[in-house]
Amino acid sequence: MKKPVWAALLLILAVIALGAYRYFFDMSALPKGELLASYPSPAGTYRMDLYLCNGGATTDYAVRGAIVSTGTGRAKNIYWQYHQADAGVHWINEETVLISGTVLGEERDVVLNVTKDRYDWRNAR
Repeated sequence: MKKPVWAALLLILAVIALGAYRYFFDMSALPKGELLASYPSPAGTYRMDLYLCNGGATTDYAVRGAIVSTGTGRAKNIYWQYHQADAGVHWINEETVLISGTVLGEERDVVLNVTKDRYDWRNAR
């Protein structure tokens, strides 16, 4: 084959790979949703915002959790759970949070260090 054909094939594969990464692994592309509640950390350094995401008639509800640094206002998604319509947050200490909720009728708790951990149901199986 000629070089232009190989270049076109490589470009198509790169676009497919990027799309797969964005769909299956990238938490920055999650839907915004509507704010359920905000939970400030004990010393006020962080705030955990939980959002209810409605995918429409053909998909179930999901909960997205974003950690916000109150000093800078920067937000980062650290929690994403499908088949969940509500959740609660309990701060264990300034950097550790417990997120609890019901997923398909089963109670589920997730403990995260807000500085380094993430929970994404797509990768938790």
